[in-house]
Amino acid sequence: RDRPFLLAADKNCKLLKDRGNLWLTSCDTNYGGSGGPVMVDEGGKLKLTAIMVASAQNKFSIAVPKNVWSHLLDKTTCEGK
Repeated sequence: RDRPFLLAADKNCKLLKDRGNLWLTSCDTNYGGSGGPVMVDEGGKLKLTAIMVASAQNKFSIAVPKNVWSHLLDKTTCEGK
């Protein structure tokens, strides 16, 4: 929100609590950060691990880990019922 066209990274971000389908993190985020990637460095390569979805109490952030939604990437269409 404060810099809408600039990428930002919090290299000190830590996983504080894993609730299975939600992570509580220390990632510095702001309004407009929802939908942003949570990446980890594995051997010099960045890997997507979660998607940021909210902030809480202005000191925590909430992310949905990749294993919760990665099956959606297998879909090639949006099928209605």
